[in-house]
Amino acid sequence: MENKKAKRSYKARYTWKPYADEALLDLWVKNIEELRGPRKSGHVYLKMAKELGRLGIHVFAEEVKTKIHNLTSKYRKETANVESSGGHPSEWIYYAKVHQIMGGQPIPCIQTEECLKEDPLENTIKLEEPELEIFPSCSNSSGSESDFAPRSPSASLPQSQNSPASPICSEVTETEDYRKQILNEFKKCNEQIHYEIARNEDFGKKMLKLEEEKIMLLREYLNNAKDIKTMFENYLNKN
Repeated sequence: MENKKAKRSYKARYTWKPYADEALLDLWVKNIEELRGPRKSGHVYLKMAKELGRLGIHVFAEEVKTKIHNLTSKYRKETANVESSGGHPSEWIYYAKVHQIMGGQPIPCIQTEECLKEDPLENTIKLEEPELEIFPSCSNSSGSESDFAPRSPSASLPQSQNSPASPICSEVTETEDYRKQILNEFKKCNEQIHYEIARNEDFGKKMLKLEEEKIMLLREYLNNAKDIKTMFENYLNKN
């Protein structure tokens, strides 16, 4: 039986979404050492493409490499803007994360188009993909842009070539930041629960008070009814 499932061609470029960008950044961190190694990185991009495919993000290895190239170019432009503005934090939501990945050290074979063309993986794809758009971050529980932006000018500037950031430290920092976000969300949920409980308790107290007032009124009504009955019986006895 002929397989009717259509496969995406090389000509149809993948449109990157925020969740795909986040997944790629995580895989970039995971494979940073191999990408910085002396060997050609084609097999690394292929592995990353397969892992993205397991997440439902179907891209080719060439697209992974081009996306990393675009992220790197965007990072360099933002860094230049930060330096020229006197250390004003970048508004790009992925700046801090890419800064952790780069750590002042360029990734081999992604910094120039000439280097990209030397790799056989790039023979079938054009380097025309627009640079990563700045997507608005989620509000409330999903966090804000400030969660990803550098906190100070010193955090925005790239580190020197003599002191590259350790990938392990970057992963630990990223994990710690994520843990803090989870704790903050937990605290918000806990506060909301306590608020609802307190509100329900207050409502329960009001209902109980109303029930007590109803009972008092009913007793008063019964007492008045008894008095009226007694008066009526006395009147009949006299007559």
